[in-house]
Amino acid sequence: MRGQPTGFYYKLGGTTAGADGLQDLVLVGLATTSDQGDLRPVLAEAVPSLENGNWKLSPDGGMETTWTIRPNARWHDGAPFTAQDLAFTVQLATDRDLPLRDSIMPFLERGEARDEHTFVAHWKRTFIWADRLFSTAGSGVTSGQILPLPRHLLEGPYTENKETFLGLPYWSDEFVGTGPFVVRELDPDSHAVVAANDQFALGRPKIDEIEVKFIPDSNTLVANVLAGVVDLTLSRTVSLEQGADAARRAPVRMEATPFNLQRLYPQFIDPQPAVTGDVRFRQAALLAIDRQELIDTLENGLTQVPDSILPPGDTLHREAEVGVAQYPYDPARAAQLLADLGYTRAADGALRSASGERLGSVEIQSQPGDDNQAKVLLAIADYWQRVGVSVDPVTQPPRQDAAISATRRGFWFRGGPNALLVLPTFVSTEIPRQENGYTGANVARYASSEYDALFTRFFSAIPDPERMRSLNLLLRHVTENLPLIPLYYRVEARIISNRLIHVAPRALESGPAWDAHRWEVQDQ
Repeated sequence: MRGQPTGFYYKLGGTTAGADGLQDLVLVGLATTSDQGDLRPVLAEAVPSLENGNWKLSPDGGMETTWTIRPNARWHDGAPFTAQDLAFTVQLATDRDLPLRDSIMPFLERGEARDEHTFVAHWKRTFIWADRLFSTAGSGVTSGQILPLPRHLLEGPYTENKETFLGLPYWSDEFVGTGPFVVRELDPDSHAVVAANDQFALGRPKIDEIEVKFIPDSNTLVANVLAGVVDLTLSRTVSLEQGADAARRAPVRMEATPFNLQRLYPQFIDPQPAVTGDVRFRQAALLAIDRQELIDTLENGLTQVPDSILPPGDTLHREAEVGVAQYPYDPARAAQLLADLGYTRAADGALRSASGERLGSVEIQSQPGDDNQAKVLLAIADYWQRVGVSVDPVTQPPRQDAAISATRRGFWFRGGPNALLVLPTFVSTEIPRQENGYTGANVARYASSEYDALFTRFFSAIPDPERMRSLNLLLRHVTENLPLIPLYYRVEARIISNRLIHVAPRALESGPAWDAHRWEVQDQ
């Protein structure tokens, strides 16, 4: 992995590239997201659903989900994994003095250990991702979720002194988890060694031991691949060019996974020039960009133009994209929409109104130090210039004032969050304003009562058919009104040795080592 982790628990050091994969090896939850994007039970016997009766809706708008723990579920030290561990984890996750809160906890009213093997979650209101509780669901659904923690090891230190709690050796070289591998050694400057867990709930792994090397420099990492001493790279580790070059020079293969939606956020409060606030301008801006050319040039053609905010190849939500507005590259159509707004391209190449007034430059902010963003921004400026829209590129400071960021004049170019995680960022209550200290996830400052109602309906739609219908309406709204301009998904490269088999392709929502217990080494 490319980086030096502080330990094995992702929420306490997840910014290091590959830290999610390191956690996958030693810690699992009630369920995990597979390469198909579906939840599969691990420590639990089943994932709650309406069909199996473990997901129940209440007349008052609340609900409850019931998890039954596998009888053979154990911690690495041999202690039984119990519902009391989950209740204790809820206590930690709701403690405002600890950095362990996640995106699900605000919806949870309380958790109840009904007996050793039964945990019941009571919810404040209907919430579609309740089945992700204490489970591994990647960046496409809910990110940074808390996974189970051992009550028998941590309750005492937590009760005695919260101030020293996060400094316990438990979080590093004395980590005890539930995953397919057990921690044997940790040198934070060099490597970790994990060994097969004979008591793993899904059966003993095929591989006896894995050494995870911490290599901050990608060129050094690739050199290790070419030397045959690295068999697999974990998330966001090497570039596409490095992965493709390694596949040509060594007995390895490269896997490419869409992982980060590149997008432009408009400004909806006092946009400048004012015409950019008209949906026809945003439609023209998208039609003028040859997104497939961007993909071919920057991502080696390894993905496709997205129809909405969902990544290409998303089979779980395919029916939800039926009928969404599409914007194939069409500069002539873009020019027509601009003409409808009263602007035509003059002899000097600039857009001018009927009175000859020139359209001012459109500002696009981007982050410093990202070569990919710099390349995309140059390309967008060129595409827009071809239809007469001039661009004023602005590189924002690394720690820009919140008020300045929120009240920017034009567009903001950035990546992430992915897929369905984008949806909460358009809710009107999340608009950064002076009265809330310019905090809030709605960086476009988009306000629509229709969208708010559709969003509420979607997050309350528990039966799958209703959920898909609600999502379809949301995606139609997003693609028709364009509160963001989706460009393309960047691709994450992973190098896999040909001697390593049964490694499932990684999906956007699955962890990089979710299936490590199935990996196997074959003789070459």
